[in-house]
Amino acid sequence: MTHFSAADVTVLLRRHDPLGLIEAGAPADEYQPEAGTITPRLAQATSAEDVQDILHTEFQAWFT
Repeated sequence: MTHFSAADVTVLLRRHDPLGLIEAGAPADEYQPEAGTITPRLAQATSAEDVQDILHTEFQAWFT
């Protein structure tokens, strides 16, 4: 799997805005902390489903 930096992941999260925070007016770096915990885990991902599971787990940890 391709390796991404935390900055890359932040850009992707901002672009896709999974929680609608950017659209609601949050600052552009709103997802930076989450990207910091997501990025290291992506090295273990071998499929799109793995990435989806990582994102789901991390967003639950951050926002519940």
